[in-house]
Amino acid sequence: MPGVLEYQGAVNPITALGFVEIRSETLLFAAEGPFLRVFDHSTGRLLVKTQIFNSQCIHGIATQGDGIATQGHGIATQGASDESSKCRVRSVLIWGGRSVRVASTFFSENAVAGHDTLRISCAGPETHCSDWILDGAISPYDPHRDESLPSCMVAVLVTAHDELLICKLQCDQRTTLDGQVQVETLVAGPRSVLYSAHVLWISVTQVLVAAGTVFGEVHLWSFRPKGTLCGSSHPAAHLHHTFQGHEGSIFGVQISSELRFPGSACPQRLLASCSDDRRIRIWRVPNLASTTPVAPSSSGQGSPETCESETLSSQTAGGEIQPKHCVASAWGHASRIWSVHFVPQRRESWLRENNIDIISTGEDATAQRWSLSFPLGTLETSKSFIGPDAQFKHVSTWDCHSGKNIWSAALTAQSPSSCVLVTGGADGMVVSHKIPSEGTTVTYDYASTSISENATANTRGYELPNNGLYNCDQPTSQWEDPAEGPEHKNAFKKPLHLQYQLQALRVKRFKASDLSVDVLKRYVFVDEGHFLVTTEAGQVFVGILRHAHNPDSSVTWQKLSVEASAPFTWTLIARYDDLKSHSILTSVSSYKVAFLGGTNGTLHVYDHESGAIQSFSILRQKISGLFAQLIERPDCTTTKEARVVGLVATTLGSSTAYSSLMQRGKLHGSRSTVSTVTSWKVELPSTFVVTSAQFILSANSLLLGFRNGTLAAYGLTSAGGSINPSACFRRVHGEDAITVILALPQPTGYSEATTTYVLTAGRNGTYSIHRLYSQHDTVSTIKMRLETVHVCAPPIRPNIEGACFHAVSSNLILWGFRGKDFVVWNETKQSETMTIGCGGAHRNWAYLANENEGGSFMWTKASCLNMQWQPQPSYRVIKEGAHGREIKALAISHRLELSGHRPVNLMVTGAEDTNLSFFTLQENAPSRNCSHFRCFGVLKKHKTGVQHLQWCGSAGFLFSGGGTEEFFVWKARAVPCYGIGMVCESECPLLGDIPDLRIMSFHVLDLPPSDAAAISNEASFLVCIVYSDSTIRVYLYTSSVAAKKFNLLLRGVYTTCCLIQVHCLVSSGLIYLVTAGTDGYLTFWNLVRGLKDHRIVVEDGQLRHKGELQVSTPGPICWQARTRVHQSAVKCMEVVRIDEYSYLFLTGGDDNALAITRVTVQGDADGPQCSILLVPKAHASAITAITFVDSSPLDGDASLQLRFATSSNDQKIKLWSANIRRSEQGVDGLDITKDADAYTSVADVSSMAMFANSTNKRSVLVCGVGIRRQQWSEDGLIKEELVYINNPLLQIITMW
Repeated sequence: MPGVLEYQGAVNPITALGFVEIRSETLLFAAEGPFLRVFDHSTGRLLVKTQIFNSQCIHGIATQGDGIATQGHGIATQGASDESSKCRVRSVLIWGGRSVRVASTFFSENAVAGHDTLRISCAGPETHCSDWILDGAISPYDPHRDESLPSCMVAVLVTAHDELLICKLQCDQRTTLDGQVQVETLVAGPRSVLYSAHVLWISVTQVLVAAGTVFGEVHLWSFRPKGTLCGSSHPAAHLHHTFQGHEGSIFGVQISSELRFPGSACPQRLLASCSDDRRIRIWRVPNLASTTPVAPSSSGQGSPETCESETLSSQTAGGEIQPKHCVASAWGHASRIWSVHFVPQRRESWLRENNIDIISTGEDATAQRWSLSFPLGTLETSKSFIGPDAQFKHVSTWDCHSGKNIWSAALTAQSPSSCVLVTGGADGMVVSHKIPSEGTTVTYDYASTSISENATANTRGYELPNNGLYNCDQPTSQWEDPAEGPEHKNAFKKPLHLQYQLQALRVKRFKASDLSVDVLKRYVFVDEGHFLVTTEAGQVFVGILRHAHNPDSSVTWQKLSVEASAPFTWTLIARYDDLKSHSILTSVSSYKVAFLGGTNGTLHVYDHESGAIQSFSILRQKISGLFAQLIERPDCTTTKEARVVGLVATTLGSSTAYSSLMQRGKLHGSRSTVSTVTSWKVELPSTFVVTSAQFILSANSLLLGFRNGTLAAYGLTSAGGSINPSACFRRVHGEDAITVILALPQPTGYSEATTTYVLTAGRNGTYSIHRLYSQHDTVSTIKMRLETVHVCAPPIRPNIEGACFHAVSSNLILWGFRGKDFVVWNETKQSETMTIGCGGAHRNWAYLANENEGGSFMWTKASCLNMQWQPQPSYRVIKEGAHGREIKALAISHRLELSGHRPVNLMVTGAEDTNLSFFTLQENAPSRNCSHFRCFGVLKKHKTGVQHLQWCGSAGFLFSGGGTEEFFVWKARAVPCYGIGMVCESECPLLGDIPDLRIMSFHVLDLPPSDAAAISNEASFLVCIVYSDSTIRVYLYTSSVAAKKFNLLLRGVYTTCCLIQVHCLVSSGLIYLVTAGTDGYLTFWNLVRGLKDHRIVVEDGQLRHKGELQVSTPGPICWQARTRVHQSAVKCMEVVRIDEYSYLFLTGGDDNALAITRVTVQGDADGPQCSILLVPKAHASAITAITFVDSSPLDGDASLQLRFATSSNDQKIKLWSANIRRSEQGVDGLDITKDADAYTSVADVSSMAMFANSTNKRSVLVCGVGIRRQQWSEDGLIKEELVYINNPLLQIITMW
């Protein structure tokens, strides 16, 4: 039946970004393939989505608002207002490849909805230019301006051969754009081939162009028409300068706005360029009055001119030779740099500081901030400035995208003191960063601050008087925008980063005769605004960080008696001899208590609510570890009684630890005390060192993690006393230390009292979720069993040091060290909350997460105590993405019946980034025509690109294969209060000695279990794998509680041609393995005899394993028959069963043909009978993906209609119907028709899959460089639907 494929959404690389200001609202334009999405930047809400081009990807959006121009890669806007219609209009210039289009953006009144609606109206069809467009800009000057609205929009475009085009469009008096966009060639610049360009209107009569060439030069030229732009006569281009110095092609250039420096008679401009040599160079734009005319050539292009000879004329302070007019240069990024941008300047104080910020983006998927500073008066007093005094330094790096390549970026000034950077990557993600003005990240050196007069300096720092009070007064700059009014109340606010560096406080001891100095040793947060510090002399201080409560206060260190607005306060609360030279601290910030241990075994408890500190003599040896947590006791009725603190204390070299439950309760005068409720003496395994602890009172258990990766479980008795381990689980995190043990919250109404889910993390860079089974045999004996249900390696490895579930959002937050950085990672959102360059894990540090998913971090570096407070995440994700590399494999499961979870469809994608992303397909969408694809895990196990994926069985088994013979078996399980866990339960052993042997494809069959196997939850699978060396292996995989193992049953070798596809047919009494390779043949291998030797037979049309394996050595197999279906390689294959003995093989090849092969499997003597119907030129290039859609009977049961979809490198999706007449044999009873043909924005399509929702509405998912969803529509209508982005657990991909 004829129809169309409806586009429902995609996740593609973000190729262009731009800002538009309308009615004081900031709109963000994001280009994704040929589609344009418009977001409200302050809320991240998707306002509108529209298709701009038929198939061409959008490469540029040039925008220009009122006053300050902003430029992104690449949209341009022009503003107009209409009092009568009460709406504000912006014209937007959009281009891609050779195509260009102009759209108007405006708000219109919507009486039905009750609010204004954003609308985008495009003028006429897309216009095709003569060459590839690199950049464009709308003129801010109306050449026909009168007292009415603009009547003509004028823009200029720069092409890849350095030609300047003019784009004109008539506008009416309201919101529409009339007529066809007219594009004409204005002038040709210097003859060259360009990789980048930037065009800028510098006056109503002059356009300035910076052109980055393939050969490493930057041409700066301008165009000044002799007439008006709408009617130029004899135009000419003028070359101002050719900048030379890069050693590779120029990928990005940008001209700055006019910079006015103190004492300068005229404004200055700078030019930034980035290149294949991974360098960023800043050039001084020379006097534009000095020009060289570009003479026209026979080809219509200008001849190459160089205004001045380029000689290496000076050296920088570091000895680097700089070309003439090069102000500064820097080398950065891990790979090629794609773009460079000047941060918009709106505050004159920035220029008084002579500091200019620059942003660069690159192939390494990072955006980096650079600072250019130079002495006052340098630029305006030196005509031949070469930059030896300029300082061009790296400030920060944003690593927010996955995979490779940030393809687009846009900046806009948000307030007088800050601007916004938005980046779009190849992963389809759009991320917003707020860039503050200089001075917002403050670093203080204690040695340079003001101190009391009676302090004396020495080589190690300062010695202060013995009152232990420190004083420095120096105000900080604030990140917050004081001028923001009520209209910005919903705007995204930049996290307030405050960083202080204090040289380690050296304080005299109490005895005046003791001349040695004191040094800060350990510290811990008591709550968000207070922290506890111990010194080498045994002194205990409480520090108050008032910035946590009042961000507008200044920074001072002073006495407690000074005014309450002081943000920092130190006070000495105690001094203990046992804390000299050694102290261990831990705290429970939610309970506001801290514990201190020293050399003699005494435990000190600090209660912040009362300010009291108590001492308990519980141990007799040096305390080596303290672990504390807040516990909610399930057997208590009141909140006060239910909240207790669990504490575990260990001593050096002892096999005994102390554990107790403590509670704030009794009053002594006006102060409450912390008392012990119950205590236990914990017997440790010999030589084991405790690194983590967790009380689980719901299971009456205590879990201890050790340095050697062992997890021990103890049963807690109500009367206390001595306890021994009930179970020890080895190698939970290999042989690395377990640093985190965290009990997952139990859902309301959870009935499995004997089961607890526990999260552990270790220094092997992974975190795991385990199911802990506990059974009480007697009062004092507990049997325990541990089952791992989820394992994941987040990108903060190798050192995961802490974890928590956020109290408000329930997001899983992890923190630890990655190289020399401290990283806070939101595993639920798959984003970094905080990244601090602290020098690495081998130092004293303390971290406290806050309620806004930010936190406070203190660390010691180079004998200095540093602190950074960040109340919110460092960036905001506006649009979620997917893989950052090409997706190579896709698999969607049938409805899985997972224990403790409703039936669910799971989807998995594998990409060249070696990651597997897991999703649940949601039915309850915010719109009746939309559904969510909810990502619940991004797992990294493969070391090479994933080649093939397949779900098998209803118990949630997934099989994945890739390079270097990697073949993994995954198991999905439901985890309460977490979602679905995935764990790699087994790996196929390596048999070959070829290091680069690749698994090309595989097919897995589920073997129904016997009655005994079903009782023991045993599952068996027949796994058929083809390799790149033309070998075939058939395995039996068995999964049970006792063991997970592979047994090699059969092996065979094809010809020298590489095998690409494989499928196993099971018919009545017959088993055939069908392979396809680079020779274009379908080859049939008979497995009946080989599998029968291993007691695997066909019964009732199903494979069954009849008992234990009898033969231990693998048997050989040989192919029985083959038939040629393509001239060359078979790129994709799909098999559909027609009846008991007939199958339809759908294959696509390198020959651009579609082959439909009708195969009859009946009788073992002659092999299968094949009939082939070939559709030549089914696509314009190789067919790389094919999937079965659905089937339906025709004429009763006499005929059968099958529908399937194909895709190709030509980026087309085609829907086909195959009508099969059962009464006719071979291709005589087969008719093929093409039902639909649609363009897909996904390049390099690698795989397709069909998904049917609960109403049996079927969609086709297409994967490659991005993901796209198409839907079959029989009414011939294409419906525009919004793609809703949710963020429920980890990383979200919305695919329609």
